[in-house]
Order: sequence, then structure tokens, then C-alpha cells
Amino acid sequence: MHEDHLIDGVIADVKRRIQEAGASRAGRIVLELSPDSHMDELSVSMHLESHLSEDPALTGAVIAFRHVPPRLFCPACQAEFERQPGVFTCPQCAKPGRPCGHRSGLRVLDVEVL
Repeated sequence: MHEDHLIDGVIADVKRRIQEAGASRAGRIVLELSPDSHMDELSVSMHLESHLSEDPALTGAVIAFRHVPPRLFCPACQAEFERQPGVFTCPQCAKPGRPCGHRSGLRVLDVEVL
């Protein structure tokens, strides 16, 4: 499943950061969630829940989310812009924009370690 691959990457990144910090566990994990993930907070939290309870390095960690607004690219004028709700046209030339695809969808921004 798409979600499993993303969650496995998050878990590996968190564990690496804990180890690099010389810590024993995570207290808070801040995740960036973009529209490209095709997931929401509830879905990510549900997928992470089993890892948080099974792994001593993750037990009790609090998950926080930072949402990234969708971005579009205008092939006509080469501009990249933040998509406004219901608006898909370029603010510079009014041509239709396309999804950028520059985001991974779900990534670890910060891990507060204990």
C-alpha cells in the first residue's frame, strides 16, 4: 500500500534522528503533510499508531502536523504558485496550472528527543 511505504520512511527517519541525537526515544514528531500524499491526519495517525505502541523508541510520542498548501506550475510562463481554493489558473498569465509534484507528500520536519 502507498501509505505503508510512506509510514515506513517516516519511522526510519525518526529512528535515525533519535540515534544521531544519542537519545533513547522521541517525545514529539512533527510531520509535513502535503496534498501529494493523498492522506489526511487521521489516516497517517492510524498507520503510525501500531509503530508508536510497539517500538520503545516511539512509545508515547506525540504526532504534530504541518500542512503544505498545494502548488501549481504554469507551463505557459514557467511560474510556480500556491493554489487558492477553487482556482487553478496562474496569477501572472491566467493560463491553467499543473501540479508541481515537488513534494514527497509526507516527511519528518522535526523530532524532539528524550
